[in-house]
Amino acid sequence: MQENKRPTRRRGGSATRSAWFGFVERLSFRARLAILLALLLVPVILAFGALAIQRVDSADRAAKHQAQMALAASSVGFRETLEGIRSSLAVLAAIEMASSGGAADCGTELRRIVDQAGDRFVSLLIADGSGDILCSSTAGSDVRNVGAWGSFRAAQSSGGFAIGGLAMGPIAGIPVVAASYPLMMAGKFSGAVIAGVRRDHLLRAGRRAALPRGGAIALIDSRGDRLSLPADPADGGRRWSWPLPPVGTVADARDSRGRAALVAATELDDELKLAIMVPAESLTRVSRELWTQGALMVVLLGALIGTIAVGFSMLVVEPIRALRNAVADAADTAAVVAIRAAVPGAPIEIRNLASAFERASSQIKEREQRLVALATQREALLRELNHRVRNNLQVVSSLLRLQSRRATAPDARQAIRTAEERVRALAILHRHLFANTDSVQVNLRDFVSAIGNEIYVSLEDVPARERVTLVIDLPHQPIDADVAIPLGLIIAEAMANSLRHGYPPGRGGQMKVSWSESRGRAQFVFADDGIGFVDTPHEVQRGLGRTLIEGFAGQLGGTVDVQRADGCRLQVDFPWARATSVLA
Repeated sequence: MQENKRPTRRRGGSATRSAWFGFVERLSFRARLAILLALLLVPVILAFGALAIQRVDSADRAAKHQAQMALAASSVGFRETLEGIRSSLAVLAAIEMASSGGAADCGTELRRIVDQAGDRFVSLLIADGSGDILCSSTAGSDVRNVGAWGSFRAAQSSGGFAIGGLAMGPIAGIPVVAASYPLMMAGKFSGAVIAGVRRDHLLRAGRRAALPRGGAIALIDSRGDRLSLPADPADGGRRWSWPLPPVGTVADARDSRGRAALVAATELDDELKLAIMVPAESLTRVSRELWTQGALMVVLLGALIGTIAVGFSMLVVEPIRALRNAVADAADTAAVVAIRAAVPGAPIEIRNLASAFERASSQIKEREQRLVALATQREALLRELNHRVRNNLQVVSSLLRLQSRRATAPDARQAIRTAEERVRALAILHRHLFANTDSVQVNLRDFVSAIGNEIYVSLEDVPARERVTLVIDLPHQPIDADVAIPLGLIIAEAMANSLRHGYPPGRGGQMKVSWSESRGRAQFVFADDGIGFVDTPHEVQRGLGRTLIEGFAGQLGGTVDVQRADGCRLQVDFPWARATSVLA
C-alpha cells in the first residue's frame, strides 16, 4: 500500500510545481519583483505586529496594575473612615446611655456628640431590639422604628458593626450612609446605636485617594445604588455610568471622552462596595505611538518599494526593452546589426546577453543567406523538372496521336487514342498540381472543373460540350496532392469513358460529380444518365478502365462501387481527414 501511495504524492507534487512554474512564467519582471518584495516585507510586518502586540499587552498590564494600586489606596482611606465611625459608635454603645439616663438627657447627649463630631454625623439614634427608637439627636423626627433599615438588620444578624446602603436621610433630609453598632446584654442583641454618616465625610475619604485627573470613585450598596465621588471637586456633577466588574478584576471601559479606561471594584463591607475608574493613559499613549509608527513604517516602506521599482526599471527593465527592440530590428533587417550598441550602459549580464544575441543573429543571417540560395536553386531545378515533365508528356501525347493516325485497324487506333487521352489527363493533373510550386494542395472544385474542361477539349472528334453538360456539386475545399492525383485520374477515366461510350451521336444528357463526408470517410460520386459504363472492345472482359479506376482507388485506401442501371454511377469511398488549407 505504501508503494502505491508514494507515486501519487510525487505526481501531485509535480503537478503543483508545474502549475506554479506555469504561473510564474506568465509574469513580467515587475510582477516577479512585486512578489519578491511582498515576500521580503512579510517578516518585517510580522515582526512589527508582534512588537506592537507585546507593547500593547505590556501597557495593558501596567495600566491594570495602576488601577489596582489606586483601588487599594482608595480602599485604605475608606476603611480608615469606616473604622473611625465604628470606634465612635462602639464608645456610645459602651456608655449604655439608653439605660443610664432619661430620654431627654439621652437626646441632649446625642446632640452634643453630633455637634462635637463636626461634619462626620448627621444624626444619632438608639433603638431597642425591635427597632423602636429610644432616643434621637434630632427632636421632632417622624421616624419611630428602624427595624426595616438594612444596617439595623445587618447588625442584628451579625452581632457586629454594619453599614447600610446609600439613601436620603429620613431625619436630616440629606444623602447619608446608615451605620449601626449592636447593643449586647448577656450575649443577646438588645438594640443598636445608629448613625447617619454625612456624604461629605465620605467624599473626603475619596479625595484622599489621589486619583489621576479624570478618575472617579463610587460607593455602591447591595441594592445597586451609587454614590459618585469624583476626585476633582470641579467635576462633581459626573455620575458613575460604568458597569461594575467582578470583585478582584479589572475591566476595560471608555471614559466620557471616548478614551481607554479601566474599572475595578472591591468590598468594603457586606453592604458596600468601592468602585474606581482611572484613564488608561499609558495604553492610549502606546496605541497612539503604534499608529504613528505604523504610518511612518508604511510611508518608509512605500518609499523603499518605489525606489526599488524605479531603480529596477531603469537598471533592468529599460535595458531589456532596448535589447528587445534591437533584436527585433536585427530580425527585420537583412544586414547584420550591432545589438551591443543598443545597451551601452546596461549591467554586464545584459551586455553579455546582447553579445550572444549579436553572434546568434550573425549566424542566423549567414544560414538564412545559404537557405535562400538553396531555395532559389531548388526552385530553379523544380521549375526545370516540371518543364521537362510537361514537355515529355506533350511529346508522348503527340507520338501517340501520330501513331493512332498510322494505325489501320480500328481497335488498334482506338487503343492508341485511349492511351493518348490518359497521357493528356496526366499532363492536365501535372499542370494544375504544380503550377504553383509553393503549394501542395489544390482546390477540389476548381481542380475537377479544370479537368472536365480539358477532357472536353481532348475529345476533338466528339462535340460533347453541346450535348452533355457537367454539373459539379463540390465544395471549395483544399485537398492534398497525394489525394488529388489518383482522384483526378479516376475523374478523367470515368468522364472520358462516359463521353465516348455513354452518349452515342444524337444523345444528350448530364454528368454530375458530388462529394460527401461522414465519420472520417469521404464519398466521391460520378454519375451520368447515358447508356451505361462500357469497356472498349479491344480490352479484356473486366476492362482496363475499370482496372485503372480500382487501382487509383486503392492508392487512396478506398473501394469502388459501380452501378449500371439508368446510366452509370461510380462511387469511390476512402478514408478522409480534412486538410488544413494552405491556399491563398
